Amino acid sequence: MPLIHHSLHLDHGACEIEGPTEPVSLENEFLRAKVDVPEKCATCIFLGVSLVEGFYCTKDVDKWGDLHQGLDWGTWRPARIDLQLPSPKVTTRELTNFAYEANLVAFVKELRRVNPNVSVTEARDDFYHLRDMIESFLVRSEDAT
Repeated sequence: MPLIHHSLHLDHGACEIEGPTEPVSLENEFLRAKVDVPEKCATCIFLGVSLVEGFYCTKDVDKWGDLHQGLDWGTWRPARIDLQLPSPKVTTRELTNFAYEANLVAFVKELRRVNPNVSVTEARDDFYHLRDMIESFLVRSEDAT
C-alpha cells in the first residue's frame, strides 16, 4: 500500500453505482466547482463536499465514518496532470502546459507574470522541477502499460 503523508491509503473499493466516469464541471444552484468530478457523481445524491478535503462520496458513511471515500473515476485517466509549485507561488494551467511542452522561455515569462518577485534563475529552477515531475509521471505511465 502506498504511504501518503506517513499514513496508509485506505482503499474503499469500487463504487456500486454504475455510470460514466468522464470528468464534467459541477455547477448547480448551490455551488460552482473549480474542479471536475466523474459524470456519474455530478448528480448523485451521495456527493459530499468539504472545504478541506474537496468532493467525496457519502454512500457508505455509516461504514467509513470520517474516513471519506474518494470519487470513483473508473478506468478514466487524465491526458495531463495539472501540477503545482510550492506555496506561496501561484501556478496557472498555462505554466503546466508550458512545462509539458518543454517551453522554457514561455514558462519563465508566465511564471514571472503571475509571481513578479521570482527571479529568472528561480523560474528556470521551477521549470526543471516540474519537468522532472512530468518525466517521472511519464515513466510510471509507460511502466504500467
